[in-house]
Amino acid sequence: MFFNGPRAAINFNDAAFGGDEVSRNLFVNTCRESSDHGPWNSWDRVPYITTLRTGAPSIVPKVREVHHNFLMGNYNSQEAMDTDDGSAYMRTHHNVMVYGDNGLKSDFGGHDHRWENNVVLYVGNCYGAGFASFSWGWPGYNDAFINNTCVFRTSYESTCGRDESFHIGGNRVYSQDGSLTVCGGKKNFSDWQATGHDTATTLAAWPADAALVEEVRAVLGF
Repeated sequence: MFFNGPRAAINFNDAAFGGDEVSRNLFVNTCRESSDHGPWNSWDRVPYITTLRTGAPSIVPKVREVHHNFLMGNYNSQEAMDTDDGSAYMRTHHNVMVYGDNGLKSDFGGHDHRWENNVVLYVGNCYGAGFASFSWGWPGYNDAFINNTCVFRTSYESTCGRDESFHIGGNRVYSQDGSLTVCGGKKNFSDWQATGHDTATTLAAWPADAALVEEVRAVLGF
């Protein structure tokens, strides 16, 4: 359990070697003296040579796995998981993340971050890869946002403007009133899907709290 910290509870700096597993933790009340990133902070700016991924020397780290955690991005967190500058080679699944401005983050050269089967509640945006509102970042190379539940306050931008290697689909997304425009507000979501984008994703109004509690219990297994 990580709680009541002045800054992030966990930092992975420069993603050296990889292969870590972070699971079955509770994160709450972090960044109490900074109100910026969130319970998790990581970055990857310097390559390291490792043999963990394939047994042969390589600067590509082994995939880091993050699963079955409960992260609450209160105290004005930017994200529950702030995978900052260049964070890569991560698989994030079966977590519950509450609050924060964004869900999945992939920016400043971030790539190869796969999110699936997470429950993301009352975030600003379901994901940000370069962020639609920012001018920097990559369009999401080899990222994935698949089979997640996302209750958002601001936006779910679907596949608009994303690189084809950013796999998005099969999500259950909820806006406050059940409506959604994408591509910078230019297209109705149902019209966008009708042209073959973001297959199997569903849209509805915010569900009742009791329904969300049951989904949280199912994902975390208690």
